[in-house]
Amino acid sequence: MATAAFFVGCSGDSIGTKTVLDSGISYTIWRTAGNEKGANGDIIEFDRQLFIDNKLIANSYTNPLFQEREIVGRIRFEGDFVEVLSNLSSGDSAEMEFPIARLPETVQKSLGINAQSAKNLRLIVSVLDVWNETERINEFTKLVGLNKNWLQLAGGAKMVWDSTTTNAKVEFGDSVALYVKGYTLNSQVVYESTKKPIKFEAGSLSGMPTCWETAALEMRYGEKATVIAPHHLAFKDAKAGILKPYSIVVFEIDLLEPGDY
Repeated sequence: MATAAFFVGCSGDSIGTKTVLDSGISYTIWRTAGNEKGANGDIIEFDRQLFIDNKLIANSYTNPLFQEREIVGRIRFEGDFVEVLSNLSSGDSAEMEFPIARLPETVQKSLGINAQSAKNLRLIVSVLDVWNETERINEFTKLVGLNKNWLQLAGGAKMVWDSTTTNAKVEFGDSVALYVKGYTLNSQVVYESTKKPIKFEAGSLSGMPTCWETAALEMRYGEKATVIAPHHLAFKDAKAGILKPYSIVVFEIDLLEPGDY
């Protein structure tokens, strides 16, 4: 989907008008869809093209490697680039121009350019989607669990029991073992450990989604539960297979009894 884009806009009112910032960066915004703009902390998914002196050097529309690295980002109101993104909604496009001499040396080095070899960097952006994780999690829990009592966990995750026991409850320092299956909101499996359990000491889990530990500390041995987790409690900004960075993930957790592993 090669929607022509142009990038950046602070006010959101100068649609189609070129604006020059104090930093020397210029931008133009085209609002094509009229959808709600993103708010601080929202997730934005976008395609973009990068030109140096009008020569295309990166294109997420056709280059999967570039797309994997750049297609999704979290909106934070910092810097000119993100300030523009915060004024775009799904379906919008924008263009941004950077004088090479105004770019930080680290950026120039990463691009293999300098003020003597090039004059202008141009970025074209098309926003594919903007969403809020909390809203999507709430919508999902209503859709799949109208009659279930979801427990709100720390950090924004939600949990519901699929089966319960009267066994001892997990405490900090306990050794636990889990079978876990993770999938996206559209039911695509992105993680599975149903043959070999994941073992860790409650309170010391590292290198794994933190929602697993949070959920285990709410459970009794032998119980099963479903947890829906925002990206920072799941796989964060990791990209693996069909999993996109900043993905909400649904986990099916089976907490084994001590004698089962």
